[in-house]
Amino acid sequence: MAKNFLLRMNKMFNKNLEIEFFDNYYKSGYDVFLEKTYLKVLNIMLKLLPELHSKVLLEIGCGSGAFTRYLTRLDLSKIYAIDLSPKLI
Repeated sequence: MAKNFLLRMNKMFNKNLEIEFFDNYYKSGYDVFLEKTYLKVLNIMLKLLPELHSKVLLEIGCGSGAFTRYLTRLDLSKIYAIDLSPKLI
């Protein structure tokens, strides 16, 4: 029982550290689209996706929404994005 409690506490602690990390990442003003290699990766990912014309898309773990913004170039009917850190959205 104590082991399960410690595991749950460790997960909560790690989750809080993750939230803090990405909150600080957002505050730094870093824009992933300034990275040339990131745009190459996005183009490859888009080629791997099925036809999305008029589809609804959900991005889980969207962070600052960089990929979500990129997906607005597609002909989607709606895009939903969620993230653990409300400051990033």
